[in-house]
Amino acid sequence: MRFPERFNPRHLPRRIARFRVIIVRRASWKFALVASIGAMIAILGAVAIGEWSGHPLLLATFGPTGVLIFGFPQVPFAQPRNVLGGYLIAGLCGLAVCALLGSGPWAPIPAVGLAMFLMMLSQTVHPPAAGLPIVIAMTDPGWAFLGFPVMAGALLMVLAGLLFNRLGRQAERQERSTRRGRRARAAAKAPLRPPP
Repeated sequence: MRFPERFNPRHLPRRIARFRVIIVRRASWKFALVASIGAMIAILGAVAIGEWSGHPLLLATFGPTGVLIFGFPQVPFAQPRNVLGGYLIAGLCGLAVCALLGSGPWAPIPAVGLAMFLMMLSQTVHPPAAGLPIVIAMTDPGWAFLGFPVMAGALLMVLAGLLFNRLGRQAERQERSTRRGRRARAAAKAPLRPPP
């Protein structure tokens, strides 16, 4: 079988090699533990806010936010400005489109597109927030929804993230210093070899 030149399977590795691969380094077990506990506590608060406000679907957007804030705090998408700005923009876009077009299966399409456009222009991109216009289009909650469950939940996630990420960084620093100490003790115990 003869393939056209641009679809030739022999060129696949070279084509794939052009893509930049970002490898996430493995976290220490202490950092992973602190991050997981922090995410669980923040999601617990978000569950309480969602249940109290009567909008439990909001949790669908806060789950990935927790992964970014607690697991990858150094990523630009996980910064407080991006989280709060992203949720504010996405919520406003979702509510505005629902007010103009009504809720329904087609409302999330322009709302997500508009939210993405404005988040990119304002440099407040937070990918999980793009799910918020979908939740808004499905539930048609009203303008008060933006203040209490959305921004209160986002603020709770950010504050918990700031607290727990400080604890996680301390655990990671302690882990690194322990490793350095072990290496230094092992080097001190190693027999000295004469130079060649």
